[in-house]
Amino acid sequence: MAETGKGASMNDITIRPLVWRDLDAIVKIDQKVTGKQRDVFWQNKITSYSGLDPGACLVAELDGEVVGFMFGERKYFEYGAPQSGWIEIIGIRPDLQHKGIGRLLAEALLGHFRRSHIGAVQTMVNPEDKNIMAFFEAMGFERGPLVNMQRKL
Repeated sequence: MAETGKGASMNDITIRPLVWRDLDAIVKIDQKVTGKQRDVFWQNKITSYSGLDPGACLVAELDGEVVGFMFGERKYFEYGAPQSGWIEIIGIRPDLQHKGIGRLLAEALLGHFRRSHIGAVQTMVNPEDKNIMAFFEAMGFERGPLVNMQRKL
């Protein structure tokens, strides 16, 4: 079993649905990952996502402390595609990355989508972010049928 540091193992990780009291921990993780303080951003995200599909917003806890999160949602027929699950946001405390916490979160979210009779799960990643690309490829994701389009203003 993978070690998470400080003598803890992946067996000590609990995956559970997000609750409002998790906001501060999510903001702290995000700040460590991005270097930005985005309290209002996260208040809006939690309000939006938890209202869409509460079972698709998950946190990972170690010894009662939130150490990671993953937000997903079900989308219905957007862009002409059939109903699918989407993994929108993932964040793992930097000192615990590459320890399997993201995998546990993803497996729990994929299970939620499976129980919801979703046939496919999508996500969008920056192909230059090799770590996140490798993570999703290791989880069995491959390039899908949608292409991101952009226009600079």
